[in-house]
Amino acid sequence: MRATVKLFTGSLLCGLVTSAVLVQDTAAHPFATAIATGQLVISQASPTQANLLNDARNAMKNGKFELAEQLINQARKTAPRPGPQKDTPDRVFNALTLLRGPAAREAASPPATPLLAARRALANGQVDKTLALIAEAKRKGIREDVNGDNRAGLEKLVDDIRRHNVDKSITGSDRKRRNADLLMQQAEGLMLHGDLDMAEKLLDYAATFGVPYGAIQRSPQRMLDTISQRRSGIPTSATSDEINSRIAETRQLLSRARIEMDRGNLDLAKRLAYQANQMRVQLPAGETQAWKLVLEIADRERRVQGTSARYPVAQATGYTGQQPNMVRQSIYTPSNDETRVRAAQATQPTPAPVLASPPVSKGVELFQDGLTALQNRDNDRAIELFRQAWQFESELEDNTRRQLRDKLNLLTNQRLSGSGQGSVLEEVTAQEQIAKQQLFQEITNEQKNSDRQKVTDPIGALNRLESVRGRVLQAEIDDRTKQQFLRIVDADINRMKSHIDANRGEIELTEQNRAVLDGMDRDRQALIESQDKLAELVQQFNVLMDERQFHSAEIIAKKAFLIAPDEPTAQLLVWKAKFAIRDQANREISELKESRVVDTLLDIDRSSTQMDPNRPYTFPDSWADLTNTRRRYLKRQNQRFSPEEVEIQQSLKSKVDVHFQNVPLDEVLRTLADSAGVPVFIDPQGLAAEAVTNDEAVTIELSKAVSLRAALNLILQPLRLSYVVEDQVLKITSETARRSNTYFDTYNVADLVIPIPNFGPSNSYGLTGALREAHANLGYGVAQTSGLPLAMASSAANSGSPSSVLAQTNAFNMLPNASSLRSRPPQSFTGGPGGMGGAALADFDTLINLITNTVMPDSWEENGGNGAIEPYPANLSLVISTTQEVHEEIADLLEQLREWQDLQVTIEVRFITLNDNFFERIGIDFDVHLDDNTGLDLETPFLPDDDGPSLMFGLDPLGQPTADLDLQFLQEGFSSAVPTFGGFDAATVSSFGFAILSDIEVFFLMQAATGDRRTNVLAAPRVTLFNGQQANVSDLSTRPFVTSIIPVVGDFAAAQQPVITVLGEGTSLNVQAVVSHDRRFVRLTLVPFFSQIGNVDTFTFEGTTVTNNGTNLVDANGDPVAGNNNNIASTISGTTVQLPTFSFTTVTTTVNVPDGGTVLLGGIKRLSEGRNERGVPMLSKLPYISRLFKNVGIGRDTQSLMMMVTPRIIIQREEEERLVGDISE
Repeated sequence: MRATVKLFTGSLLCGLVTSAVLVQDTAAHPFATAIATGQLVISQASPTQANLLNDARNAMKNGKFELAEQLINQARKTAPRPGPQKDTPDRVFNALTLLRGPAAREAASPPATPLLAARRALANGQVDKTLALIAEAKRKGIREDVNGDNRAGLEKLVDDIRRHNVDKSITGSDRKRRNADLLMQQAEGLMLHGDLDMAEKLLDYAATFGVPYGAIQRSPQRMLDTISQRRSGIPTSATSDEINSRIAETRQLLSRARIEMDRGNLDLAKRLAYQANQMRVQLPAGETQAWKLVLEIADRERRVQGTSARYPVAQATGYTGQQPNMVRQSIYTPSNDETRVRAAQATQPTPAPVLASPPVSKGVELFQDGLTALQNRDNDRAIELFRQAWQFESELEDNTRRQLRDKLNLLTNQRLSGSGQGSVLEEVTAQEQIAKQQLFQEITNEQKNSDRQKVTDPIGALNRLESVRGRVLQAEIDDRTKQQFLRIVDADINRMKSHIDANRGEIELTEQNRAVLDGMDRDRQALIESQDKLAELVQQFNVLMDERQFHSAEIIAKKAFLIAPDEPTAQLLVWKAKFAIRDQANREISELKESRVVDTLLDIDRSSTQMDPNRPYTFPDSWADLTNTRRRYLKRQNQRFSPEEVEIQQSLKSKVDVHFQNVPLDEVLRTLADSAGVPVFIDPQGLAAEAVTNDEAVTIELSKAVSLRAALNLILQPLRLSYVVEDQVLKITSETARRSNTYFDTYNVADLVIPIPNFGPSNSYGLTGALREAHANLGYGVAQTSGLPLAMASSAANSGSPSSVLAQTNAFNMLPNASSLRSRPPQSFTGGPGGMGGAALADFDTLINLITNTVMPDSWEENGGNGAIEPYPANLSLVISTTQEVHEEIADLLEQLREWQDLQVTIEVRFITLNDNFFERIGIDFDVHLDDNTGLDLETPFLPDDDGPSLMFGLDPLGQPTADLDLQFLQEGFSSAVPTFGGFDAATVSSFGFAILSDIEVFFLMQAATGDRRTNVLAAPRVTLFNGQQANVSDLSTRPFVTSIIPVVGDFAAAQQPVITVLGEGTSLNVQAVVSHDRRFVRLTLVPFFSQIGNVDTFTFEGTTVTNNGTNLVDANGDPVAGNNNNIASTISGTTVQLPTFSFTTVTTTVNVPDGGTVLLGGIKRLSEGRNERGVPMLSKLPYISRLFKNVGIGRDTQSLMMMVTPRIIIQREEEERLVGDISE
């Protein structure tokens, strides 16, 4: 088909390029190509300038705009030849600017439009200025400027930026991506206007966020490359995928632009063509280039608006009446023309009536009125209504606004001159021709494609032709042309069907082969995809294994096994994951075992640490968390009220001012409720029951603010009214209604009904209890005990069985004994193991009597009320059904009882024994022997005796001659003058002695010793007990003694039964503590006992002692000779009893001691002193020489026993607050 070139005679030509009509296939039509490239223009320029301009246009044709601009600049410097209709550099430059798009026009002549100024202000962060410029554009009616920028898009961008700045929910990488996207949107708007410098700054800042983008996604770097390309004219490099993506996007934009141009929406078509041209993509030969479509759209705009540009609508003075030669049917009665071009702007049908959906825009109403005037052939009225409707164009939809604009243009052109009718017809004809050309070109292309496809896929080629036939049927062209096109397509379809029928066997075989090959390809592709997926999973598996995430790796391995169960790699992954998991489990178990062993050993060492003696009451480190958890659980467990009702109960404690003088009751109640922030509801039935109205005058004046609870009681009680908290409000009702409104609640009172036992000394533990239980197991009676320190034998009273009396010391019977800590196991009545159990020994009656007698006694059933209280021993709880007020008082009472029960006392009694022993001994043994002259020397017969003139010999103290007949001067006081006290030890003395042997023998021995021994013995038993409780602590070592016997006589037999007494040695304490009402002092009743077992004597009676003598050989010194001695045996027979010495110290008293203070209960002081002096009368008194004739020994024993007691009151609340702070809720 040959393309038709039609020139419009009435158009205003604005350059060479704008006078050409764009055709579909410039390669097949050299004339159109020549017009588009400017080659047919007769130029009278100089050869040099003409060549330069020709080269510039060739560069423009090839998309080398920068080279074209350089050639144009060079042509400007060359002088042209004079003459008309020459091709000038300005005209070529205008064509170049049009091809480059809005950005080039901005660079050539930057417009000062409000939208550009607004975008620049937004880029500088001046949001207020941006909004002002947008408002200015709105006042001027600017919806879109010449650069393709629109006001609505800019307003949306500003709104997006403001919302993004306010929204703080987007953080991290998402916020960075959003920031970069907003900056790129701003840069795009600036690039439309050609402000590349500002756009480049914004994109540089957007690139600093480091947001990753895909291969085909818009990114700051790609937009910067586009800016560089537009500045240099050199396309940037791109990958094949990116190039294909850009080509596809360009084709899509061009297709949309072509469709919008055919529909008459030239504005949108122009923007789409500009966007496609900015992609800088060179499409393959045979396809319409973007710059060509830009020229075509520009030419279409000039043809439509050319006449309007010469004759503005405001100055129109066309015909006011109807002319006989007007082509009326094509404009006003389009329904009669079946071959009309439906996209024609002046032949739109009357729209359907508008639904009555308020509100309707004034512009829409005027537009509908104008359509009605057109149907009535009232052109003047129609154009007037359309002009009025255009004033509301901002309120119209895009379709309505486009129709309104088209009708204004057509009607205005018609009124300007009679030749305007021809322009409209020419426009319609041109559009029809374009549509025919497009459809014919599409048919031709599909014919070529189907011919090529017929060889390989005839069925597909047939489907392609049938698809073309469907598009021809839907095309909006005249029926004659449509039938011609259908005949062409049907002929091709018939030829294709004939070809298929003639070669059906071969085609079916080909289809089967193709199906087989396609199946093989699919299998191969599936295998490749499975291998690729398996490789990807293996990589993920390795990464997870390196990160020791074995369970996640096992999941990946199972996925791989599902994809390729026969692959050894997948099986290996599953095995490796399981092995790693089990190995990790073994390692964790080993580490856990090691950790538990270490923890156990550390716990043993930790148990050996002593607690701080100054802190007898400590809490665990996790006490704060434990307290909060238990309280939350207890609150949820006992929560009967909703959170709103709990808040109301708390608000009853808030302070309110009460100043009312003759104010109605309802106003008073609402004023108080508003002050405390409590919703109040006045029960009309409750008020009616007490004959009270809302207008009841209330007068009350209080000088100070009181709680809302107190204020309500003061106001409501005189009126026999009350209040309850229910249904999330504070309900004002009558006393009767309140009393009848009962509900049950459960109170755990285990700590109040289980009594605190008193513990005293008992004979049923230790060695005494063991002996007693042993005798009881043998069937003997239990011995009677005595309160004396040493019990004598006594018979068992009122016992029919033989008695077995176990006497035991019981020095603690000054206080009443409590139940035994150790008792015999209960007897089993069922024949099975163990014995019968029983319920806890709880004292509910005391607590129930306390509650019913003290908390509103008239409200209980036994007193005629509605309240009921019952114990539940299974969990030691009380179930109480009563009113809300009584429940509150019961809760307060139980809380107070628990506060007083929380008191504990730690008591420490110290027994301090101080001993001080001192001795001093200085002794001299001075003896003198004078030689005799008897001549007899009994001791040394081998030495001759001294001869003397007389005979003299010595006598001993008994008057007998001395052994050696010498005269002896002996002092016997040496050995007796030793210290009586102080612990003198002769083995530790220092001694010095010498002898002078002559006629006068002198023997001198001196001993000197001094000693001082001091001891301080402390025994401090400590016990912690409840307030008022009796407790006992003992530290004793018990020893049994046979202190007596009891004759037992039977038939022809007699025996003796021993009486065993068990004595304890050590310290024990029996104490009772009572805390004063102010919790400052402690009244203590104490019986400390300190005992000690001394020497044990024995006594034997009714027996004999038999001794067997032997012979002992001794040597000359009198020592026995070993091996030559006969054994000497001594046998004692009879009855022996033990008589131990039992010493004890005790105090029985009651004292009052301050908390943390110390009081001296009592004590014993002992002092023993002794001085032993031996000497010779007169000689022991002589100065100096008295030391030879005197011996002195000094000794002193001092002992002090003190018993002191220190109590410390433990209040659990205080101790807890020291750890976690304030614990009040």
